[in-house]
Amino acid sequence: MAATIDPQIFTDLQSKIDIDTTIREQLKTHIETLSKEGRLTSSILAQIHNVPTTELPARVLQPATQAIQAQITTLQSLAKAASAHPFYKWNTIWQRDVQNLLSSLQLVAWLETSQLITLENVGSTLGVPVN
Repeated sequence: MAATIDPQIFTDLQSKIDIDTTIREQLKTHIETLSKEGRLTSSILAQIHNVPTTELPARVLQPATQAIQAQITTLQSLAKAASAHPFYKWNTIWQRDVQNLLSSLQLVAWLETSQLITLENVGSTLGVPVN
């Protein structure tokens, strides 16, 4: 007698795939916004090579800080949406954009103070707990 495969297995699998696709699409909306804002921040910060040092605060640092603030707002909405799902499963889709945000924060802090930003300052700036 030949063993048969229960078709319910495939129905359950398709259901899980559909759920994952829905979650990915929900998170992707936030991530696309974060990515777009990150490109704007990067383009503003790229001007440090063409702007005289005396004009950096007005022409680069202030606009970059505003752009970073928009990214932080988007990151917080992403965190709220992502917190309902397993971190390990989804973190790779926003990892690069968060790294770019942190690099931008670090560069602005360096240009303003000539010091590196601390982990605690990053956490307080982003509004996230730091271990």
